[in-house]
Amino acid sequence: MNLFRMTSLIEGIDRMEEFLENNFVCMGWKGIGDLENVGAEELHTSLAGLTEACERSDRERGMLQAEISAFVHTMRDGDYVLVPAGDVVHLGDLGDYYYVEETDSEHHGTVHRRGVTWLNEIAKAELNEEVREWLDGPGEIAIFDRPAAETGLAHWIDHPFGAAHKLPRPEAGDSRTSAQPHATMPRSEKVDPQLVAEALDILKLALRSEDPERRERAAIAILNYAK
Repeated sequence: MNLFRMTSLIEGIDRMEEFLENNFVCMGWKGIGDLENVGAEELHTSLAGLTEACERSDRERGMLQAEISAFVHTMRDGDYVLVPAGDVVHLGDLGDYYYVEETDSEHHGTVHRRGVTWLNEIAKAELNEEVREWLDGPGEIAIFDRPAAETGLAHWIDHPFGAAHKLPRPEAGDSRTSAQPHATMPRSEKVDPQLVAEALDILKLALRSEDPERRERAAIAILNYAK
C-alpha cells in the first residue's frame, strides 16, 4: 500500500471542510469528463492537448499530467492519503475513483473524486522529519517514495481517532480554531444520515469481497463506526 499527499485547495477554494464532511478528496480539472474507464495512454494524449493551452513551462505541464494520472490510475483502494490543514494533517484510507457530473461546472469543480475513510487527525509536529519535509514539497498530488508501512504512521492507522493522539478542542477565540475545526467532533454528527447509510451498504458488500484485505478493512470500518 502507498501513501499520497494532496492539497485541499481546489480551483482556488479550500475544500477541507467538505472533504471531511462528505468523506472524499478530489482534484480540479473540470470539463474533461469521466476518467474512470480512460486508459493511461488515452489519458496522456487528452491531457497533452489541454495542458499545452496552459501558460506554464514544459516542466509544470508535465507535473500536471503526472498528478492527474496518479489520481486516476496510480492510487488504489486501500492506499493512504495525508491532507495538510495548517498545523494538522488529516489521514485517510482511500477508496475508488468516481465522477460527479453535477459538480462539473465553473462554480464548483470537485468532479474527480475518491472516497475516503478518515482515520485520524495528527499534529504535524508529531510526524517524522522525512514525512514533514515531503508534505512541504511541490505539487498538489504526490506519492511517498516508499511503502506506507515505512512512514511511521502505523499508530494512527491502527488506532483510528484514538484518544492518545486526539488533539484538544480549541477554546473560543483560540488562534488554532480555524486550523483544527474537527479535533473532537464525531464524524457521524457532521455527515448526512443518508450518506452514512449508503456508506454502510457499500461496506457490507465489501465484507463479501474475494479480497481478504478488502474484507478486513470493511470489518474494521464497521466496527469503528459501531463504537
